Amino acid sequence: MNKKLFYGILIVAIFILVVVGIGTFLLSEKSKPLSSLIDINGVIITTDKTEYIQAETVKIMIDNNLKNRKVILASFSLYFIEKFENGTWAKIRMDFCPCSACGAPIAVILEPNGREQFEWDQNEVWCSELGEDLPVSLGRYRVGSWIAYPDTNGEETSMLIYSKEFIIR
Repeated sequence: MNKKLFYGILIVAIFILVVVGIGTFLLSEKSKPLSSLIDINGVIITTDKTEYIQAETVKIMIDNNLKNRKVILASFSLYFIEKFENGTWAKIRMDFCPCSACGAPIAVILEPNGREQFEWDQNEVWCSELGEDLPVSLGRYRVGSWIAYPDTNGEETSMLIYSKEFIIR
């Protein structure tokens, strides 16, 4: 086979794959009703301060600012904490109950314009039943939460959201 013919066929094949791929993506995005899309800025996590001294209580608020959509916070923990170390965010040990002593997963329905509030004592906790609480070290932290919401077809969609970072000095 001639090299020019081979490269010509290869270029045409790549072009067709790119066009088909882009077309499929655009059609799938257009087929989603706009009312089923959530504004990520509508559900926010905030803390009461941007800087804390070690052992100070961190107040956490999760607000659903959406006017007509309930949001579900669901997990073994309604929120988690991450620390920035070595150039990446890593979850600190929280009470995820590996020994099942803490019960079943939790789910809270956050009504439109609703708020859930939590307090974190700056301790890492592996299992409350075993009494293993350790104070966290100084550094940059953020709060995360998995939220879920039903779309217009009744399907559940989930999303991970984060607060702005805060510092423990």
